[in-house]
Amino acid sequence: MFSPIIIRNAFIVDAISNYNGCTADVFLENGKIRRIGIIDNPPENAEIIDADECFLIPGFVQAHIHLCQTLFRGLAEDLPLLDWLKDKIWRLEAAHDEETLFHSATLGLAEMIKSGVTSCLSMETLHLTDSVFEAAEASGLRCFIGNALMDQGNDIPPKMLLSTEKSLQECQRLIEKYHGREGGRIAYAFAPRFILSSSLDLLQEIDTLAKKHNLLVHTHAAENRDETSAAADLYHCGAIQLFADLGLAAPNLCLAHCIWLNDDEYHLLQKFGLKVLHCPGSNLKLGSGLADITKMRNMNITVGLASDGAACNNTLDPFLEMRLAAYLQNILHHPGALSAKEIFRMMTFGGAQCLSVENITGSIAEGKAADLVLLDRNSLHTSPHYDSDPFTEIVYSMRPENVKMTIAGGKILYRKEAYFLWDEAEIMRNGEIARRKLLSKME
Repeated sequence: MFSPIIIRNAFIVDAISNYNGCTADVFLENGKIRRIGIIDNPPENAEIIDADECFLIPGFVQAHIHLCQTLFRGLAEDLPLLDWLKDKIWRLEAAHDEETLFHSATLGLAEMIKSGVTSCLSMETLHLTDSVFEAAEASGLRCFIGNALMDQGNDIPPKMLLSTEKSLQECQRLIEKYHGREGGRIAYAFAPRFILSSSLDLLQEIDTLAKKHNLLVHTHAAENRDETSAAADLYHCGAIQLFADLGLAAPNLCLAHCIWLNDDEYHLLQKFGLKVLHCPGSNLKLGSGLADITKMRNMNITVGLASDGAACNNTLDPFLEMRLAAYLQNILHHPGALSAKEIFRMMTFGGAQCLSVENITGSIAEGKAADLVLLDRNSLHTSPHYDSDPFTEIVYSMRPENVKMTIAGGKILYRKEAYFLWDEAEIMRNGEIARRKLLSKME
């Protein structure tokens, strides 16, 4: 095991914790927060970290990403969703091999670690998902991962389609091989891409297996107007109504985007306790629309924040997503429609709720996982900060460069300007080589 850690004089910022606003020592041991208070007699082998002029926060949760798409950064520009998928993304994903997929995932994981992320939910491509699980295991992050499931659809490359039977066999193989590894830090999540590419038979089987194994189901819903219209033509209802009709609507169902909803669908989200994964940057870049998360939160619908993939956002920056989420609700409603504290909550505890791990992570409390981030307040873009509200400072002023340290499961993964597990230059170099290889294989 790694050494215990004492974080001295930590100013705690947490949207739900009783310790919010307190300055205290925090003792980390065996991957957990053992004590918050004055630590007079630390173990001799404990590492002492000075948190002066820093905020200590729960690690951010990226509630919807595509690690397989990190290598596609800047390769699928200026297109709406369905053309973006058909003309670029499916062809790029089909070109992956084990090596390129591993380096794509590693690049994305490293970027998230450096940005203060400690947990994520990721949808991969159809094949070779072992590579992503292997990268996730090496990263130290808490990762929920699933292979994208596509067994029907128009304009989809043959390599990106797999029969219902073979899709389910692959799900079962990945569950048996990876789910629960690293003391539960690595988990499988079913990932039917969206209802245009996932048959009713597949969705119903996923529902049965997810309930049997107590697993998350992670999909896209009501992201784009044309996609929503195509779904209505196919099934005579929206995605959320279809999930309810099939029995999939349950608290383990995580829905990315949820922009084009009618009143009945908002009430279905509320009624069944469905989780919404809000991706404001991606929604803006693809021109998909503006999700009304203020309405959702007023209805007590659980919402997490996320960057989506680097192919439709170009950055995996949680600070940017917090700012955009707040700004967009100001336009939809009024300035302050969602407070900085509520936005921060969505990026931490709300994301943990989406992943059904809120009892493990997402807030700072004794007994919870030591998934923590130190934010350095000393930067030009955060000064002056005397008498400022910490949530406002984090959401509206801070950037990834304010991350001084990322700790996941009690292990220091990143300290300012230095990774402990990986060599940043090597990760970038491998990413460049992998991208050239991938592009040379595109059909």
